[in-house]
Amino acid sequence: MLESFRKKICDSGADSALVFRTNQFLQIPRLSDHPMHKLSGFTGSSGTLWVGLEDIALFTDGRYLLQAEKECKDRACVYEYDALYHHIQSHSRVVLIDPWQVSKEQEETMCVQYAPCEVRFKKLFSFTQEPAQTLFNLPALGRSSQSWKKWFQHPILVCNSQDLSFLCRLGTKNTFLPTLQGYGLGWWDNALQGIQWLIGVDAPIIEKESLPPSITCLPLERWKRIVTEKFSKVYYIPKQTPLGLLEWFPQGYVMEPWNLQEKRCIKTQEELDAIRQAHILEGVAFTRFLYWIETQGVTGNFTEYDASVQLEIFRRDSPYYQGPSFPTISAAGPFGAMIHYIPLPEGKNYIQNGPYLIDAGGQYYWGTTDMTRSVWLGLETPDSLYQEDYTQVLQGHIDVAMGTFPKGTNGCVLDTLARNALWGAHKNYEHATGHGVGIFSNVHEGPIQLSAHSRTPLEPGMVLSNEPGYYRKGFWGIRLENLFSVETDQQEWLRLSVLSLAPFQRRLIQPKILGKQRISWLNSYHQKVFETLSPYLSSEITLWLQIQTRPYDV
Repeated sequence: MLESFRKKICDSGADSALVFRTNQFLQIPRLSDHPMHKLSGFTGSSGTLWVGLEDIALFTDGRYLLQAEKECKDRACVYEYDALYHHIQSHSRVVLIDPWQVSKEQEETMCVQYAPCEVRFKKLFSFTQEPAQTLFNLPALGRSSQSWKKWFQHPILVCNSQDLSFLCRLGTKNTFLPTLQGYGLGWWDNALQGIQWLIGVDAPIIEKESLPPSITCLPLERWKRIVTEKFSKVYYIPKQTPLGLLEWFPQGYVMEPWNLQEKRCIKTQEELDAIRQAHILEGVAFTRFLYWIETQGVTGNFTEYDASVQLEIFRRDSPYYQGPSFPTISAAGPFGAMIHYIPLPEGKNYIQNGPYLIDAGGQYYWGTTDMTRSVWLGLETPDSLYQEDYTQVLQGHIDVAMGTFPKGTNGCVLDTLARNALWGAHKNYEHATGHGVGIFSNVHEGPIQLSAHSRTPLEPGMVLSNEPGYYRKGFWGIRLENLFSVETDQQEWLRLSVLSLAPFQRRLIQPKILGKQRISWLNSYHQKVFETLSPYLSSEITLWLQIQTRPYDV
């Protein structure tokens, strides 16, 4: 593929091309079908590939550096994102970009950022057709199309799959991201008193149940013909509309403002109630897994991938479970230091005594989960340095969890709070402390983020992760993650309410380092874990959980 791709670059009068991790819907697709993986071997979800006529360079963030260096060895040089602009300016005269991989907004930005390099937009890839999508209706959970009436007085192109599924109240059986992959045109119908939808898809649609009469799904070419013939004026959202799609609609007008993302990330009370139920189901499965990995997993017979399958088995005991919300990170020993390491089915890394990290999430019919635990397996005493690292990470987690903060506080403040204990020991981690989470949608939901770059104020109803970590290259990785909802504490103050339910490994915690206030929070959390989950567990696991959650003396 590389030689034919370079020939395409040369025949176009260019000397390089940029390849992004997205598909024609600006979503991150199945790995095996993506050009970036075929060209470089990289399996991460965040990266930009520069392909020259003689060499290749991959640019990614701190979460994937170790992974990228291993996967791209002998195929591409690996750099952090910060080096991308300089690399383009010093190595490219004319760079090609596929217009279906970038939005209209990105086009305008790139032409400025990459100067004096000339940017040309040319179709480079024929993306693999998505598999058949099985659709079903989602409950309203306090949402009404009346809320969006003012936006849809004119026909609007909605290309973001989360926005489209949210507005149509449709779910899918798609792996990891159960949202509708397609392009939607919506407009307000006064007779219907709702939004009428024409949705173009490039894959067969299977209706698990009858769709509302307001929704019509069509093959993409037929959709294109009907929309261009029927509508003389179409509005689009620059941030989410592929540049290639706008070539079909030269009559397009910019829709401003469009802040649906900011509105849907504030959950209704009905949604929050449903999310809590999903977390109970996930907590039961996750706790069963933690018991299994501690008591049966270290036999030399189970690989990291086998362990991830075992978690799936526990989850599928619930009829409401739909599938994982992302590929499970199951990492033994030094592989835990690769922040987004994902074991392969054919992998031969067996679970051994020592450090182990599990980061996994599930899609339930009414909620999305994401939780991480780090444990020390085997009967021998855990490494004292591992205990120290673990307890300092837990300090940061609890500092965020028990914090109160004024309305208007941005996520960057909580990110600093999570790092203070580690910074005091001259330690740090190369990822954000947290991200927003959807409801039967994307496990990474913008614009919420707990990071140094976050400028989005936290508001009641938001759901976010809290996942500080520490990674010793060649030894282990530690990350401790729960999901929380933001709620009102007093008139002008906010706090976090924990959603995730599973124990922290007791024998790794150094109480003297935690201090009384954090111990009090931990005791309260563990009491909640035990009281909520024990009715759904076997007597054997309940006894184990009782020991894990036994309160410390304050």
